[in-house]
Amino acid sequence: MGKNILEGIKIADFSWVGVGPITTSYLAQYGAEVVRVESSKRPELLRVTPPFRGNTTHVNKSAYFANFNVNKYGMCLNLNHPKACEIAKRLVMWADVVAESFTPGVMAKWGLGYSDLVKIKPDIIMFSTCQQGQTGPHASLAALGTQLVSLAGFTYLTGWPDRPPTGPYGPYTDIPAPYFATTAILAALRHRRKTGRGIHIDIAQFETAIQFLAPLVLDYFANGTVANGWVIGATMLLPTEPSAAKAKIVGALSLFTLMMNGKPCARSWANQDGQKAASSRRYFPEKEMRMSWNS
Repeated sequence: MGKNILEGIKIADFSWVGVGPITTSYLAQYGAEVVRVESSKRPELLRVTPPFRGNTTHVNKSAYFANFNVNKYGMCLNLNHPKACEIAKRLVMWADVVAESFTPGVMAKWGLGYSDLVKIKPDIIMFSTCQQGQTGPHASLAALGTQLVSLAGFTYLTGWPDRPPTGPYGPYTDIPAPYFATTAILAALRHRRKTGRGIHIDIAQFETAIQFLAPLVLDYFANGTVANGWVIGATMLLPTEPSAAKAKIVGALSLFTLMMNGKPCARSWANQDGQKAASSRRYFPEKEMRMSWNS
């Protein structure tokens, strides 16, 4: 078997719940040696989140936790105790990367902030992720991805005009952020290899979430258009075959019908003469659209 690309890279993982553990699990899958640090006094949230093996609630039976922490070692430290902080600092001396996802200021309270870590290991790479970054007027606002989907605008863009917003399923912003974080850590490792210097990476999950709404943000600043869910479904159009006059377009709503393999009503709706043109689909009766979805 060939050598994994990140073999030899060591990570002290103080993060918890979603974005941090997902990021370090990606690195572990490519050979990095990850030691996950938890507290036995305050179990990680995902350890008590279903589904559980055998339908029995237990801190060691959560599939959710296992999925985000595969290929890692684990240890427990009560970082409110001075001796535990000393052990954590020894772990930092061993590591190439330190990961954490607490509210800004928590690691510094334990003497484990970036300014503390560089005194222990000058070339350390520290990866911090929270809702709105380590600095600024909103840095101290603690939240999870389930709140951030609303702050970033995803909740406003979902549902029907005559109903309350529905929001995407779960903490959606936990999904895109680890891709940005993983890329940043890999870049930091390359930077250290070339320069011998470490760096503090600050991933604001709010900012990574906004990247997934980039066309709507651009439309607002360029044209003043305020998006909403129904407008998006009707106007987000994808270019296909170019013609002499302009590109043919196919509406996102027709893409939706292609995914409805077991829904005859939806398939027949896509093939109706009146719905083949994007302009017609744009104004397709909302009531009938709901019927297609529920068929």
